[in-house]
Amino acid sequence: MRSNTSAGYRSARAAALLGVALLLSAPAAHAQLNPIIFDGNLLWNNGTGGTSHYAGTASAGSPCLPGLDSTTTQIATLQFTNNLSLDPLLSGALNALTPNWRPDLGSPAFCGNGGRVVNVPNNGFFQQVSWIGALGPSEPDWTQGWTYYGLDGGGRTFPVRPLVILDNQNLYSNRTLSADSNYLVRGQLRVKAQARLTIPAGTYLFEEAATVGAIVIERGAFIDAQGTPTNPIVITSDAAPGEQTPGGGGGLYVNGYAKINQVNSCAGDSAVTEGLLTSYGGNDDADSSGVLRYVRVEFAGVVVSPNNEANSFTFNGVGSRTVAEYLQAHRGLDDLFEWFGGTARARYLVGTYGDDDGLDWQMGYRGNVQFAIIRQLALQAGADAGIEADNNEFANDTEICSGRSNPTFANLTLIGDRTTGTGFSGVRRGAILRRGTGGQILNSIITEWKTTGLEINGSATFNNHCADRAAAVSPGVYCPGAVSAPLARGSVFVAHSAPNPFRSDVAIRFALPQGGRAQVDIFSADGRLVRSLADGDFAPGEHVIRWTPDRATPAGVYFYLVRAAGERATGKIVRVD
Repeated sequence: MRSNTSAGYRSARAAALLGVALLLSAPAAHAQLNPIIFDGNLLWNNGTGGTSHYAGTASAGSPCLPGLDSTTTQIATLQFTNNLSLDPLLSGALNALTPNWRPDLGSPAFCGNGGRVVNVPNNGFFQQVSWIGALGPSEPDWTQGWTYYGLDGGGRTFPVRPLVILDNQNLYSNRTLSADSNYLVRGQLRVKAQARLTIPAGTYLFEEAATVGAIVIERGAFIDAQGTPTNPIVITSDAAPGEQTPGGGGGLYVNGYAKINQVNSCAGDSAVTEGLLTSYGGNDDADSSGVLRYVRVEFAGVVVSPNNEANSFTFNGVGSRTVAEYLQAHRGLDDLFEWFGGTARARYLVGTYGDDDGLDWQMGYRGNVQFAIIRQLALQAGADAGIEADNNEFANDTEICSGRSNPTFANLTLIGDRTTGTGFSGVRRGAILRRGTGGQILNSIITEWKTTGLEINGSATFNNHCADRAAAVSPGVYCPGAVSAPLARGSVFVAHSAPNPFRSDVAIRFALPQGGRAQVDIFSADGRLVRSLADGDFAPGEHVIRWTPDRATPAGVYFYLVRAAGERATGKIVRVD
């Protein structure tokens, strides 16, 4: 969302109605408990000197308590005490073309290595995992097989198939596309209410830039787009491979009947997306607009009207029964994923190399997102934030119909780019919470952002947070560094065991699916062998080896190394006085 856009949306009844509706929700009518909760996060190498992780101060007259929650730093370090400045060890994540998003073994993102994983809501959607960020130590890499990272579409060829032109089509009845054809979306492909569009795995849709090609799922319509990890659905621009640039397509718009706060959608008012003239919003937070799995939208962001570029994925008033999983937004000219109101849920998202924000919410969004990766490049001059979050950009304190924006995002990996010099002006903030929003950001990695990791901005945002300070409590630590977290590598996996940090005794736990020889050694931080704990044959199953260093062993950082069946696994342990 462009921060200087002020007239992008209007009421479907009349423009004047928007002003009336917004005036109905004055700041005094503070009906919800929706403060900012920011806990269990790792922040590293952000801002000046790599240590400016927080920015933002409450204005004079705020209800915030001095010394507790009148600055972003106080909120993130005194009010919530499980945010740490530790290197997440993302050694492979900065490779633009072949990134590895999984932290290295020994990362504090994994339970037992120093980070503090907090509890996530027990609402049937979130998974309680034992790591910070989008990928754990041993689980399959869910980004593999269906993602693409080329900067210009090069290094690949599109499948040669018969071309079907979808020329400004309105679908009033069900239609199923074929993976045996390629599709050119000329103008808008609109799926009307009661109609279902089915897109099978492996289908390619090319959005025509000259005609502002875009796919629009209207309220009451249904999309069934289910790719596979090896055969995703691809929505891309109509330029040739090697010549694709951001702004080549209109992306995917999904519209629903869930509550919003731009207008009183509970009373039947609707909001309209400018440019595409698409209505959204209603009174059904459990609405379903369909299923999206393994879908990639590339090179979107075509200009649909002056100062209004299309996002890659846009969810307008989408309800919680819509399924959105394994989605990649790549090289979009505007936001990669944006939610306008609603309660949409999403997991397993990848947003790469966009020219604005990665994850963007406003207009009363109250959904849930877990396991998302955002990576921005400074090469994109407009690339801004990992998260940009508003309650309502026109009336910051409105709580009409949906209430205030108050989503929960967990297990994010937000990676910026600190490259400096001419042409490298973008990628400023890991997350900016502003314009009165509430919300939770939990168990996430925020690293490599030029200006700051987290910014809380504006009196409306601080005032909302501080008015609800009694509700601004930590969800509690799930894994404080003493809970086992397996690290699988082939036929051996290792678990850190309590306590870590430790004083006199630490247990190293590993398991062998098959019996065989295993070695367990302790090394100092400079690589010197400190102690060989075990070297012999072990039966199948779990084993525990304890290290009880003598008094002469100084406090500090140590590493253990387990070798078995040709595999190696290592982790960091810390001895304290």
